[in-house]
Amino acid sequence: MEYKVSIDRVVEGFEQLVGKVTSADGRLFCRTAAETVNSWLDQKKEPAAHSTELCYAAATIAFYRFTLKSSGENDSIKAGDITVTDNSEKTVSFAEKLMKDAIKAIEPYLKPKRFAFIGTEV
Repeated sequence: MEYKVSIDRVVEGFEQLVGKVTSADGRLFCRTAAETVNSWLDQKKEPAAHSTELCYAAATIAFYRFTLKSSGENDSIKAGDITVTDNSEKTVSFAEKLMKDAIKAIEPYLKPKRFAFIGTEV
């Protein structure tokens, strides 16, 4: 598969969203997001000129997936009068909005969406 989306650039975008990636997990999220965007591309439309947008979209996908994974790991902690509350629901919502906005921006370069006609009811 020829890559239009640079994994290194996806990692850079991902790091801007979550901070420095020190684990293999972060790179895995970035690689799979880059592969996902590459698989969606319509090769006839030559999206290479828009690789910045493609890499950003892949970074937001990686960020969303990473946020989903991380959201299950957080809990509220109470120590005396101080309570640290888990805001993972808000973070997941933010990550989802960011991802959807980025994907909307690259839609002209994606393969047409397919649908299946299942049936009708009268």
